[in-house]
Amino acid sequence: MTLARERAGYSEAALADKARTTQPQIHRLEHGDRKLTREWAERLAPCLGISAEDLLFDVRTVPLLGVIEQGAKLRFYRTDKRGAKVRSPRGATEETVAVHIKGDILGTGLDGWLMYYDDDKRQPDEATLGKLCVVCSGNGDVMVRIVYRGRAAGLFDLHHIYGGQPAHDQQVAWVARITAIMPPGDNLDD
Repeated sequence: MTLARERAGYSEAALADKARTTQPQIHRLEHGDRKLTREWAERLAPCLGISAEDLLFDVRTVPLLGVIEQGAKLRFYRTDKRGAKVRSPRGATEETVAVHIKGDILGTGLDGWLMYYDDDKRQPDEATLGKLCVVCSGNGDVMVRIVYRGRAAGLFDLHHIYGGQPAHDQQVAWVARITAIMPPGDNLDD
């Protein structure tokens, strides 16, 4: 429950105020001194912007930022759709985000699946070279590519996941390593 409260941006006292209870009561619920019953979950969950089941079963979610479409290019959702959440994969961090895969651009049978990456935008390094990454090119296109060192310092070769000619000696604004590709399962906002 602590993580859900912190993700919602509340202190114990602020959540208590919003839920019309006391800060010591919230503290007892979070630390197991009082059982988090269904009644308490139904009372607190709307204040936290999650479902009672998610609060009871500690379901973790990550933001759904957009969709990967033709050409393995990422299109970010407009601001009005940015509140969408999906279940997080194992090992997710505070920076983990997700995008939908549309079509078979990343492989047969992946249409509708989710691709996760940590939104820790950085320059290509040993942790990202030769790995499948979300890449922002020098011209601002965001796509999924495998990144290799280019022939000139500071430039990179961007390879498609399968087939197609690589783009050699490209400027890269940032990369983020893909951490998981999974079927949608029980997504929260689909």
